[in-house]
Amino acid sequence: MSTFTYTIVLSFEVVSIIHVLIDYVIAWVKAPDLAKWLNNWNCIEDEIEEWCGINKLFSNLDDKQTKKKPRISQFQKYLTLCYVMLPSFMFGTLIASWQFDLDYPIHCILLMMYSYLSMVCYTLEDAKAIIMFKWVEVGFDIILIHLKSNPTTLSPQKLEQILSKIRFQAHHCGSYIAFQQLLLILVTIYFSTSSIFAIVTILSGPVGNSREELTLVAMVGVSACLSMTKLYYKIGVAVGISKKEKCIAVEIKKIELGNELYNLAEQKAELKNIHDMLINHPTEISLNDYVKLNNQLILGVFQQIFTQFIVFMQFHKA
Repeated sequence: MSTFTYTIVLSFEVVSIIHVLIDYVIAWVKAPDLAKWLNNWNCIEDEIEEWCGINKLFSNLDDKQTKKKPRISQFQKYLTLCYVMLPSFMFGTLIASWQFDLDYPIHCILLMMYSYLSMVCYTLEDAKAIIMFKWVEVGFDIILIHLKSNPTTLSPQKLEQILSKIRFQAHHCGSYIAFQQLLLILVTIYFSTSSIFAIVTILSGPVGNSREELTLVAMVGVSACLSMTKLYYKIGVAVGISKKEKCIAVEIKKIELGNELYNLAEQKAELKNIHDMLINHPTEISLNDYVKLNNQLILGVFQQIFTQFIVFMQFHKA
């Protein structure tokens, strides 16, 4: 293994520590913004419950529909297990095994604690952002269920008011997490590029069968896969907001074209304005207008990884 490759691998820990420290400092500074976002969301939830009658709404659903009703608590459990705990355990085990030595039991215990806790800390703030995305999607989902269940009791003014508040929450969410997510995207690009570079240079070298090098290859390979998988999943949750909003627009169009409304001319005109707003200006998670969490971002990240990989290879050959 070359000195440059070994330096790149060692930089993972330094970059991770710096990233976690910056992440939590920003979270502490922006705690009032988070409290404001949560308070606003509680008010929106109360307004939705008053308008939709959530308990009555879900009581009228059949068993198949009930299974599909929004459950944020269940999502949080699965996210904690699959997004935070399992990846942290898997990657933390690889980090610990790299320097594990039973001749020093206290060092082994401290090493395992450091490995697991550092990985949990690395993913917690990112999981918080995903939960915020999911809350916005659940808000749209409840509106969609109400539209499908009660098209004749629709109030276009109230619908537009609630949708506007949910859309503002999505915009505020993007502003709140902007710096942290931009930093995380840069770190993800660096980790993925460095991992691919380390795997290529280690396996193409004269020695590639030692236990230490094979463990290192496994560690950096898992690092690249985890980083890109988490980014892809987070973007998928953010894109789910736009998809759910589009479903609302489709349902509004059906009601507009149907005959369920009493005051047809006035209400249909209001519904058309709402439909046009949702279609022409869809809700997207924008990080202070620098980037948007959509499918195009994934392609941009892959382009950056490919470019940086070429730069690293040039340094390696120099």
